[in-house]
Amino acid sequence: MNEIVIDQLARRLQKCPFDGALFDSDLSLRLHLCDAHKTQISRPHRVACQTAAENAERPKQLYCCPHCDYVVPDSFDGSPTSEVSNHIRAKHRNPNSVEQVGLSFAVSTDEELIDGYMEQEGSIERRACLQCGKICADDDSIALHWVEEHCEPVTADEARRALETDPERVRVQLAEIFSEMEEEEARTRLAYREPDDGYPIHSSPSVPRVRSKPAESIVFVEREPVSFSDRELEELLEREGLDEEEVSPGEEWTEGRQQIAAVELRFCNIVDGYIPLVKDVRRILPPLLDGEAIEVSWESEPDSWFPCKLSRSKRAIYNLECRLRDIFRPLLSGVRLYITRSGTRRYRLGVKRQPHIVPNCKFFSNDGRGGWEVEIRDETVEWETGDQVFRHQLNFQQMEALRDEAHRSGVSVRDAVHVAMRRLAQNRPVHVRTVHDAVFLWMRTCSLAAVWAQFRPENTCYVRVQPGWFRFDPAGQLPEIRFVTARERLRQYARDAERYRVKQRTWRHNIYASRLDDYRNDPSRAGLEVRCAFGTPNETVFEIPMPYLLEQVIPHSDCNERGQYLFTVNPNDFVFTWDHGFRMDGRPFLNRDTPRSSQDEGLIDYV
Repeated sequence: MNEIVIDQLARRLQKCPFDGALFDSDLSLRLHLCDAHKTQISRPHRVACQTAAENAERPKQLYCCPHCDYVVPDSFDGSPTSEVSNHIRAKHRNPNSVEQVGLSFAVSTDEELIDGYMEQEGSIERRACLQCGKICADDDSIALHWVEEHCEPVTADEARRALETDPERVRVQLAEIFSEMEEEEARTRLAYREPDDGYPIHSSPSVPRVRSKPAESIVFVEREPVSFSDRELEELLEREGLDEEEVSPGEEWTEGRQQIAAVELRFCNIVDGYIPLVKDVRRILPPLLDGEAIEVSWESEPDSWFPCKLSRSKRAIYNLECRLRDIFRPLLSGVRLYITRSGTRRYRLGVKRQPHIVPNCKFFSNDGRGGWEVEIRDETVEWETGDQVFRHQLNFQQMEALRDEAHRSGVSVRDAVHVAMRRLAQNRPVHVRTVHDAVFLWMRTCSLAAVWAQFRPENTCYVRVQPGWFRFDPAGQLPEIRFVTARERLRQYARDAERYRVKQRTWRHNIYASRLDDYRNDPSRAGLEVRCAFGTPNETVFEIPMPYLLEQVIPHSDCNERGQYLFTVNPNDFVFTWDHGFRMDGRPFLNRDTPRSSQDEGLIDYV
């Protein structure tokens, strides 16, 4: 077997640190550690919970004494490490020896452990790693900690023996390895980029950009949310072979079957004379290298074939002698172009005849003062067109003049919208899309959402006539500063020894079985207080007597493996639904102080 395959297989396998057994996933090894080696990976350890006021800051780390349940949060005023060390010296000195016990302590970042530390009272039992002393919430968390920190990697010899002994066991891993190797070979072959040939391609008008903060995406990697800028995300997807702009080796391509793709030609496609290399077009193309050629014919001359270059770097198909530019010049922006494969690397281009009227076409003309005017009129078109493409009727001289004007302006979106509205909407209202279209061409590239954001009520120079339509009022104001009201801070409330209080900004809650045990001895005065939509105008409070909860609800509810009872409250009828399926009416337990805005007017007030 190829050494590369063996190395890849070794990276995919996990080895038990106690018996040397191999497993095909982290999950399988974790289950094995919990079932067969529970006492070898962890021991019980109690952790004292938070006893400070409710508004105490939630810690990110807990410093735990290895000998007792003493805990110091990282939010402690002072040095938490010194505090734990002082505690160990004072409380755990060996009376029979002049030497002190070790001053080592455990640092835990387990989210569930911190949640329990903040939400519960007294002390709670957790698990401590026997290898390093780290404290986690449960056996599964400890097993995951062992997989990530204390398991040795599988060697190539161990992977080879596993393959020779039981090849069927690693069949899935081998199939994935071979598939990835084939895809990587195909990507490497298609990743060749030919030097630039100088043919101009514009995906959008070359107008000045006023850049804001780069947009970001949140991507979950190994269950952890990671923030990427758009550029970083594109590079990540390209490295992983997930970017849709590349040809996937798995795309279906059959030599003998006719295939058709349709694209809507935008004005930049017409002006520069190219076919955009979008996904629908790539699906009817064979896996060609960057710079290879295909042959194309136009419907009016079906027997005349001319070469077109396929450029993956420019994401376009074009003819270096501008044949496509000459063909596309009479077409209207938005016309649907059909590309039909008729043979090996041969494609016929054509449009469908469908006479109809296209509304709101934009025609540009010089205003005689160095600027431009836009005439918006309906236009009769002979061909089938799409419905979602802005239609600009431009010749090459107008296009270059518009670009020069755009370079000279260099204004912000706010100022560009104001200029466009003053030009277009003095006498009659215009739609926001028309404003975006003018701003996009005259002054700078921007999104439709950015233009929409300018039509706020405080901008009184824009008068709303009907949804989406505005006219310009010269007497109106364009405020220099926009005031934004700060969000109301989430208020806090203190603990009550006689109440078990839970609160969420949502209508989904959980309570712990261990907390309920504290009220079983004397439940008569205690109760469960549930605050839904906490800190919002719709905050709703329920007070459920503890005897009713323990006798009528808990016996019919499901306690999950973490010792939690979960339930959801319906904000419309206040019905509590406990996992799994038990329901109770929450209206009798509505608190009198609940804001009336959060109660349904049709509900009855209960004492």
